[in-house]
Amino acid sequence: MRSNRELNSMHKIKDLQDEWVKAYCQMCFNSCPIEVHVKNGIAVKIQGDPDDKLTNGRLCARGLSGLTRLYDPVKKASIAHQS
Repeated sequence: MRSNRELNSMHKIKDLQDEWVKAYCQMCFNSCPIEVHVKNGIAVKIQGDPDDKLTNGRLCARGLSGLTRLYDPVKKASIAHQS
């Protein structure tokens, strides 16, 4: 049987592996509220914040393409080249 300490540490690890983080989109001047799904420290999905009264959880094409821009291999190569 596992101790309470082990169970608590397992819950913390599980919480870190899968969470939704609230943020603001920076793809344009509107700065719409977004939620980012993070698994094991990697952003896997971006969606509009359904709690926001102005956008009602909707997000424009620029905002939805945020992950593509984040993980763009050309952008990473150009940053590495500048270093």
